[in-house]
Amino acid sequence: MQLKTKLRYTTALVAAALSVTVIPAANAASVSITNAGFEDGFTSDSWVDTDPSSISSDERSGSKAAKISGDGGKFEQDVTVEANTDYELTAYIKGTGKIGATVDGTRYTRTGGGDDDYQLVTASFNSGSATTITIFGNYYGDEARFDDFALESTGTSESVSEESIESGTCSGNTSLAIDSATDDGTNDGHGPENAIDKNTSSDSRWSSKGVGKAITFDLGGEASVKELAIQWYKGSERSSYFDIETSTDNSNWSSVYAGGISSGSDTSYESIDVTDSEARYVRVTGSGNSAGSTWNSIVEAQILGCSDGEVEESITEDTTEETEESTVGETFVGSCNIDMSIWGYTTGDGVSMNDVDDIQDLVDNKTLGSNGAEEITWEDGCPTFTVANDAASSGGSTYPRSELRELMARYNDGGDANVKGFTKNNWVTSEASESNQDLVGGVDGNMKATLIVNTVSVDADSEDQIGRIIVGQIHGEDHEPVKIYYRKLPEHDKGSVFFTVDDSSGDPGDRINVIGFTDKNDTDEDASGDPVEPENGIALGDEWSYEIDLTGDQLKVTVWHDGYTYTTADSIEYTKTRSKQLIRVSSDTDAITIDDFYADDYMYFKAGLYNQNKTGTSSPDYASVTFKVIDVSH
Repeated sequence: MQLKTKLRYTTALVAAALSVTVIPAANAASVSITNAGFEDGFTSDSWVDTDPSSISSDERSGSKAAKISGDGGKFEQDVTVEANTDYELTAYIKGTGKIGATVDGTRYTRTGGGDDDYQLVTASFNSGSATTITIFGNYYGDEARFDDFALESTGTSESVSEESIESGTCSGNTSLAIDSATDDGTNDGHGPENAIDKNTSSDSRWSSKGVGKAITFDLGGEASVKELAIQWYKGSERSSYFDIETSTDNSNWSSVYAGGISSGSDTSYESIDVTDSEARYVRVTGSGNSAGSTWNSIVEAQILGCSDGEVEESITEDTTEETEESTVGETFVGSCNIDMSIWGYTTGDGVSMNDVDDIQDLVDNKTLGSNGAEEITWEDGCPTFTVANDAASSGGSTYPRSELRELMARYNDGGDANVKGFTKNNWVTSEASESNQDLVGGVDGNMKATLIVNTVSVDADSEDQIGRIIVGQIHGEDHEPVKIYYRKLPEHDKGSVFFTVDDSSGDPGDRINVIGFTDKNDTDEDASGDPVEPENGIALGDEWSYEIDLTGDQLKVTVWHDGYTYTTADSIEYTKTRSKQLIRVSSDTDAITIDDFYADDYMYFKAGLYNQNKTGTSSPDYASVTFKVIDVSH
């Protein structure tokens, strides 16, 4: 059986293969790094971070470390150096991560880290003409913690191997692997995947009508993007108008080519020399064409540049061996790398699956379901949750579900099999008694997720169930401090996002609208009228993210989509514009204050799909959600 994986390696790490003597200068000197051990967290005057990132208490020294837990996560800092000087950047990594320096647009990187303890990682470079460089740490295939950064000048080396100089240096200009292509879902049936399928026939193309329609290419990791080659549809009959932007996080974008016009005389690839940039995502936005229409169509696209010496290969399972000498790199299966060892699951029969064998099925990415249905499936390590409207529900629920349930101790630590009560599988807030805090697996909680809603229902016996799902929540013993909803109505192109907070009665005491209003009782100030299309809503197929943070009795929910960040304060203010009554808004309006009774409650996270429709029979009579990131910390 052939297993498609990513094999990343850096040639200079094969220490046994090199016979090199490096003689450092006698005048080695340390360079100041602000907050090198993250004791002050991420601050504007030291490390600037990009999610999914956080500060961890699993430190090497001091009391804190940095934690990166998913694609796009990173932190960086500008430091002052001497020109034309050799430097060594070091840091300790636990897990698998990357450190490096960007010098005049060139990245020098090293990857590494210890499985069970911190391991020293070193990246070497020369500053050239630069007097300011950017040092960084970022995601590299798995969760990692970083601590104790140091930068030291080593003067001039008398003998440095060619391999050592070139490894980790991004140079040259080659075709980069593109992991995926996406759009906003409004194409004419010629989807974005056609633009990267290496089929240059005109039938295999991406086409979307409208000024501002865009296709986004995901490289799967950061690279230096220098050039694009695009085969335009009807390239010899008309000129296409376009702009190109790049991004490291699919949220903050930089223009690298504006006001582009294709030749109008060529059906083959046309080269576009863009401003060099470090990016993972490349977005081409169309503005129609010279034939007078607003159609934007690409037959095939290539992105050229270099990627820090990382190489993608297809390897067979039976030829991949780990030896003491093979510290040359790491092999990872799948691109999502979600830690499934802390989750149980429930599918459409409503039965909770919580024992070791059940969790192992998740770890092994097995297709799971009930009554012959495939309700948890996998692609490249990313889980898709699907559940029919008429599937069974669990004893304490009205609606069917296909979702994960947090189990903090059951698998990793051989802990108590119990999932109810105050056990190491659950957690409490810092408002809980010290005795209860001692009984559980954690205190306070944070969950970050990135997801795509694929499908929602289109009819129901009860109107308020149409197109409504829950994609994340904190579950208490009987009530939920927070549930995050997505809802899209059949007549709308985009959906809304809102969250609810249960009070002591078990009913939602607050409903906070993040994006859009899709219920009749909150669309107008006079509580009348039909639901309106969310102007800034989320379409099916869009990638978006949320974060739930509960610290003490303060709940914060943040949502990211299409370059915008929606904070709890934003959502509260937005909800008030429809004269909604908000009960538990904290005094600083940046959080929701949950009910006092939760201080005596145990909790756990849930992620996946909780279908809020149990009756709809029109096609599609099911809902489906794909997750790319699920990261939990306590």
